[in-house]
Amino acid sequence: MIAHKMKNLSYLLLSLSIIAGCSTITKVFKTGSPRDKYEEKMRQAGLLETAMGRAWMLEGEKALEDSVTAILPYKEEGYFFADKAQAAGFRFSLKRGENLKISVEKDTTEKFLIFAELFILDKETKRAERVEFAEKGLIEHAADEDGTYILRLQPELLKGGHYFLTIKAGPSLSFPVAGKDARAIGSVFGDRREGGIRRHEGVDIFAHRDTPVLSASNGLVIRVGEDRLGGKIVLISNLKNLSFYYAHLDSQLVNAGTYVKEGETIGLVGNTGNARNTPPHLHFGVYSSGHGAINPYPFIYNLQKEPESPELSTNTLGELARVKSQKALLRQSMEKGSRVIMPLERNSVLTVQAASRNSYRVELPDGRRGFISNPVLEKIERPILRKSFRKDEEIFEMPEVKAQRITSLAGNEELPLFGEYKDYYLVGYKNGYGWIAK
Repeated sequence: MIAHKMKNLSYLLLSLSIIAGCSTITKVFKTGSPRDKYEEKMRQAGLLETAMGRAWMLEGEKALEDSVTAILPYKEEGYFFADKAQAAGFRFSLKRGENLKISVEKDTTEKFLIFAELFILDKETKRAERVEFAEKGLIEHAADEDGTYILRLQPELLKGGHYFLTIKAGPSLSFPVAGKDARAIGSVFGDRREGGIRRHEGVDIFAHRDTPVLSASNGLVIRVGEDRLGGKIVLISNLKNLSFYYAHLDSQLVNAGTYVKEGETIGLVGNTGNARNTPPHLHFGVYSSGHGAINPYPFIYNLQKEPESPELSTNTLGELARVKSQKALLRQSMEKGSRVIMPLERNSVLTVQAASRNSYRVELPDGRRGFISNPVLEKIERPILRKSFRKDEEIFEMPEVKAQRITSLAGNEELPLFGEYKDYYLVGYKNGYGWIAK
């Protein structure tokens, strides 16, 4: 009967894989995401009423509520198990004007789907609201507000394998001065002006006189003129209710009412207006309809580093492992100064989920997740020692009081001991593992 049920379950999951893989998905507000459609098919097939179906849903929620912190740019090689419900959540911050790019690639030899979705945390309710989802393993999102975002990755049920994740953020606009980058910015948003009477509503980009000034985006030229502060100016508006203000120009090379493309020359650097006693530079401002001046820095900062590939060994991915060093710290992120979730003693058991630049992302037996910075880990292959246990000692599936009991020892028995966690030993029993209270 059990074999028959598993055969039916496998058939249903195979059908769901075909349906999910063949779906053509557009934007969130037009149709459901691939994960939404997969979940609905599971519901129709009755799979969400099974223990594994419920576990799959709970893992998806846990990934949002208990996500690790990813410091951008971030890159990892990870592994999802096929025999258990899993999901991973990554929390990070974005500034308005940054452009997020996420890539999720799978090992080409392994046939499984990964559902990738991007959420933003509502600042008042703290609820996660979806803003994007992946099409063919890619997500791109221009942040229209400062906020905390969460990426959720989840494979389809009873499927898994290796994957490669990259998360990075860059400017959403082109740099507006030819041949320059963010190192040419000499005065930033919010600097005091005129003895503190007003604040600087842009950034100043210094360059030689007559250096070409480029349109930072496609848009409509809505004003070409002069004013007291900006001197010769050009104002361009795009389709996202944003306006871009180019000031102190030596000359203007566009006309009002014309459409310009990103990168097109619209003027030349100068020092007109109230900049006549300063070196030539472009004052670049960004304005939002109804919100006034916005910090342009995240829109044009173009000196981001590329994410570094994992330096640590990946031969423990998807494996049970133990801490071989004297002590390790489980942290919220891979940065050494981040919050310590808990210290781990030597021989502590964990599952290695991914490897990043200098850290392993791991899960503890009680479900807690985080990063361990460059510890000495080893696969659980050989026992540490053999230990005698008494008759009637109970062996559990997990190291906790309420865990499912596997069996009780029929008599005094010597078992191989592979590691420990809190008040339990991990022992080998009948070609598998179990936990015995210390």
